[in-house]
Amino acid sequence: PACTHCYAEIMSARLSTMPQAPFRYHVDVIRLGRWTGRLSYDSAALVAAFPLLRRPGVRVFANSMSDTFHQNAPATSLTDLAEAIKGMGDSARGVLMLLTKRPDRLLAWQREHFPEGLPAWVWVGCTVEDQPRADERIPLLLQVQAAVRFLSCEPLLGLVSLPVQKTCCGF
Repeated sequence: PACTHCYAEIMSARLSTMPQAPFRYHVDVIRLGRWTGRLSYDSAALVAAFPLLRRPGVRVFANSMSDTFHQNAPATSLTDLAEAIKGMGDSARGVLMLLTKRPDRLLAWQREHFPEGLPAWVWVGCTVEDQPRADERIPLLLQVQAAVRFLSCEPLLGLVSLPVQKTCCGF
């Protein structure tokens, strides 16, 4: 349901009218910016983003206009991402944020490439737009071995009730 109300389609349609538009063929501006189904992978953008992570306080939101773990994403994109993360080693001072509607693919990727868990500077999240998606996706996200997990509740299409869990601090 979140895809039906996707802000990225609207933003992509606006950006596609600009010179050098990165999303020119990904949205159909005649059909009010609806996604065409086309995916592309820009390895140069991945390479360009990682040096930024050496700066303290920097946050890089990877694929903020797409889904890194989309079922049609090229396998090379996920392998390249894992290799880039490994290549940073302990030099990262910033945060890499990965968001998906497909936490099952995120979990499989983490288990394959980072069986001991993701580095602490890699934050992972999933979109939960309503209670059915929260019930489906959150348990999978919680299985991902990561220091920080987060939720994106946009577009929020209905009430989402989260279970209260005790933490070490009693909150």
